Amino acid sequence: MDTLKTLYELFNLGVKVYFEKENLNNYDKKMRIMTGIYVGFAQEGSKSMSDNIQVGNS
Repeated sequence: MDTLKTLYELFNLGVKVYFEKENLNNYDKKMRIMTGIYVGFAQEGSKSMSDNIQVGNS
């Protein structure tokens, strides 16, 4: 998950990332867990959509 890796790298550099729509930031441990869940769902949805397009089921 490239997104999570980037978020953790930014956190370690002291850069704050805030997602307004989801009200999540990378400085709150609980929110980092939720961000991981959101990213996982988003990436899986993107993969599923890509798979459907490749098969011609779009």
